[in-house]
Amino acid sequence: MKKILLISLCIVFCSLVGCNNKDSTNKNVPSNYDWLPSTKNEDELLLYDKYDQRIISFNKKNYNVIERNTTQNYMQFEFNDLKANIYTTGHSIENNYKIIKKQYDKISILYKMKKNEAIFPLAYKNEQTMYFLKTSYDSSGKELYNERVVCKFELKNKQLKQLNATKGFLTSNAVIINNLLYFTVYNEENNNYDLYRLNVNEEDKIELINTGLITGELYNNNGRLFVSNQDKIYDYEDNTIYFSKKILNYFYLNRLFQIDINNEGDLRLTITNIERNKIENVFDKLVDVRVENDKIYVYTTEQIIVI
Repeated sequence: MKKILLISLCIVFCSLVGCNNKDSTNKNVPSNYDWLPSTKNEDELLLYDKYDQRIISFNKKNYNVIERNTTQNYMQFEFNDLKANIYTTGHSIENNYKIIKKQYDKISILYKMKKNEAIFPLAYKNEQTMYFLKTSYDSSGKELYNERVVCKFELKNKQLKQLNATKGFLTSNAVIINNLLYFTVYNEENNNYDLYRLNVNEEDKIELINTGLITGELYNNNGRLFVSNQDKIYDYEDNTIYFSKKILNYFYLNRLFQIDINNEGDLRLTITNIERNKIENVFDKLVDVRVENDKIYVYTTEQIIVI
């Protein structure tokens, strides 16, 4: 299972830092590859399997997965925000990328990309305003790096607006704090990341604020920017404030939710109180963790916990 997760994470990484994520020789993709699961009764709900990066239907009484799309290279992608119900979905060979909304019992399509375009979640401000990374490809499947661009999406009008000042940058990750969009750009020459800042009220201006970051991940911890290296997530302005880094990391209020793999090959969720820097809970056999109506729901294959 560990190998599968690493492959999945590599697919996302390649999509964002410049790998060729297509193989034009693959002719075996079924015509209905892009279906997504739905609920069949009141005992089921839709979740996001953070291990497999796919939306699933889940039985909340038996704690088991009912349905998922297992088409190779077809995945759904999430924001680094436990409250977000907006995802993107697409196939790394055939594209057909869309912005979708996952509700409790159904999925709705918000926006469809063109055939030669892909779209990935980048920074989530709220239910109405979010930022995505759009990538484009030529007929052979090679990415057109000069077309990579950050886009703003407003749910009310369902319009995707390019931030032209970001066009051509090898943007990898982003986070929005108040009116500032921070984003990292892969530096091919140095094999590291540069950090930029953009005021969303002045979308034609970007500012380079740091260079030489080891990794590209960015986090919003209660209005403070956190960056990372291979081992730590640390406060950008005070690197004496830090947490150990795991595979997936999410800040919410006074807690840090971190996901890694246990000795049995299942997902393990560790919840840390960031004010006391003390672990509060550890849950194994994780499927998903969500915030709904200000409550934290932890879904495993053994139980559902509400915090």
